[in-house]
Amino acid sequence: MDETILVLVGTGEFGCDRLVKKMDEVAGELSELVVVQYGNGVYRPVNCLGFDFTGDLSELYDRARLVVSTDGAGRVFECLLRKLKLVLVVGGNDRGCHDLALKFSEEGFCYSCSDLSELRAFIDLAGKTRFREYVAPECLIGDRIVEFMGGGK
Repeated sequence: MDETILVLVGTGEFGCDRLVKKMDEVAGELSELVVVQYGNGVYRPVNCLGFDFTGDLSELYDRARLVVSTDGAGRVFECLLRKLKLVLVVGGNDRGCHDLALKFSEEGFCYSCSDLSELRAFIDLAGKTRFREYVAPECLIGDRIVEFMGGGK
């Protein structure tokens, strides 16, 4: 399988049919493979490959040249740490992390798309963009917990 555009909607109770439908429409205009997670949604794509859930996205990430995703924090960080180009779809009825997505977009790590009529343009633009590389800050929470519990340093 060649490089793909990977579309992720997460595990929300109602899925994200609006994004899946739009990507299915866009996929019909593209020459490359689009793989869409439809999750708990009702709509099933016809112009791209689709799946509901999978335990491990590693193989899909490895083949992706671009990820289009709702804005769940775990997914955002996973994509950024993997240095994947990312277009985050914000808004709608999902309960994502809109502020996080907008901040990362403002900082140049990804694009944020709030209007699905502009999604194709963001996909095209992301393919040509060199985003800033995200470097995770040092995590000291384990040390802080040990200190709080009275042990450690």
